[in-house]
Amino acid sequence: MKKLFLVFLSIFVINITLFAKSGGSVDLTANLGGSFPMFEQSGDYKLDIKPDLAFEWGLYLKPTGYLDLGLLSLGLSLDLGYQRDVFAYEVETGKGNLTLDSLVVGLTPKLNVGIITFGVGGGIKFPLGGSSSFTEKVGTTTGETYYYKDLKDKYNNVYIPFIMTSVDITLFNTLILGVYASYDIPLIETKGLDPNVKFSSIDFGGTIGISF
Repeated sequence: MKKLFLVFLSIFVINITLFAKSGGSVDLTANLGGSFPMFEQSGDYKLDIKPDLAFEWGLYLKPTGYLDLGLLSLGLSLDLGYQRDVFAYEVETGKGNLTLDSLVVGLTPKLNVGIITFGVGGGIKFPLGGSSSFTEKVGTTTGETYYYKDLKDKYNNVYIPFIMTSVDITLFNTLILGVYASYDIPLIETKGLDPNVKFSSIDFGGTIGISF
C-alpha cells in the first residue's frame, strides 16, 4: 500500500511539474456575472433605497509573466479591458439602474499550481459613458444616455477602484474556465443632490477565455 501511494504521489508531482507555467502568456477572457450594489447616503434627507441584483460583463486582455519555481509558478498579470457595471436599485415608486461603461487597468499577482491559477489583485475602472433608466410601478419608463462630460457634471470622483480574487483552470494549455469575486470601493457619488449617494458593489461570476 505504501509503495502504491508513493507511485501515485510521484505521478501527481510529475504532472504538476510538467504543467507549471513558465515564461509568459497572453490571456483573452470574458467575465459574466452578477452585481449586488451598496449605497451610502449623506444629507438631511434619506431615501428608502434597496439594492437589486443585476447582470454585468467584461472583456479583458491579460499579458502575464511567470517565474517557474518547480512545483509552482509565480506570475504577474497586467489586466486591460472593458467592463460594463450595472448598479440596480428599488425605491418606493419603482426600479432603476445606472450603467457605466469603463476602461479597466489593473494588476494581479498569481500563483499557479498545475492547471490551477489563483489570483488576488485590483485596479481602477475609468467610466467613459453610460446610461440610466427608471421604471415606475405604473409602468412608465424613462432613461438617459451619458457621455463622459455628463458623468463629470453629475458625479464626483468619476473612477472606481476595485479589488478582485479569482480561481482559474487551464485545459489543454489553451481553454480557461474560472470564477471570480470583486469589490468596487465606494468613491464615485452623485453631485448636488439631497441626499448625495455613494455607490459600490460586490460582483461575482464566471470566466471563460483562451490563453496564447
